[in-house]
Amino acid sequence: MPISLGTGDWELSLSLHHWINDGLMAIFFFLVGLELKREFLVGELSDLRQAVLPVMAAIGGMLVPALVYTSFNIGGEAGRGWGIPMATDIAFAVGCIALLGNRVPRAVVTFLVALAIVDDLGAILVIAIWYTEQVNVIALIASGSLIVIMGLLNAAGVRRSSAYVFLGILLWYGLYLAGVHATLAGVITAMALPAKPKYDPVAFSTFVKDIIRSFDRCFRPGDKIIANDALRARVMALGNGVSLAQSPCSVWKPVYISLLAFL
Repeated sequence: MPISLGTGDWELSLSLHHWINDGLMAIFFFLVGLELKREFLVGELSDLRQAVLPVMAAIGGMLVPALVYTSFNIGGEAGRGWGIPMATDIAFAVGCIALLGNRVPRAVVTFLVALAIVDDLGAILVIAIWYTEQVNVIALIASGSLIVIMGLLNAAGVRRSSAYVFLGILLWYGLYLAGVHATLAGVITAMALPAKPKYDPVAFSTFVKDIIRSFDRCFRPGDKIIANDALRARVMALGNGVSLAQSPCSVWKPVYISLLAFL
């Protein structure tokens, strides 16, 4: 079933199958990439020795199936299909883990998710390098420029997810035009998005206490927050502080769970 998006003279028409494979799966890779980034920075995989294991397991999970396939098809017309068995179905693998809930140890979940993501990324790169018949160089250069802009935003300390998501959508379209598997845009956007909160616990505690003291000084009996600009400003500042004390990874967690259930 074709589904089209368009405005004016511009139109993008893809089949429903294509929208799921390149559209929804790009969002899925973005959300899972955020989770994996958090694990590499502060979680189970923050120790290099622990991080090496799933990466090496993923490499083995790509090479061994490709070698087995090649051993059966070497010299034949099907020999070029060695890339087909390389990818792990990450959505299926994570979905199976989710069904078991808390009965699966956190370390096992992290290991399997990391393995599946690295495995899928490797397979996507294989498709991009060996199976892409035509590459649009201009679109590829534009996509590279968007990646550089994301890196500059990260270096400048920009924390608004909306800025990265907007650039990620443009990157998705650029990679699609370039002939490269567009789901890569999800992982690249996740890696560019800041993962660490701006406030550490001490700084956040100090900030909250200062806001509460200021709020109490501005409050008069009978005041309503909606009618008092000073009180409303401090409540808004507190809300902004709460946002800055959280990692973007945790903010996107409910979206990740909902999308996983849908897939």
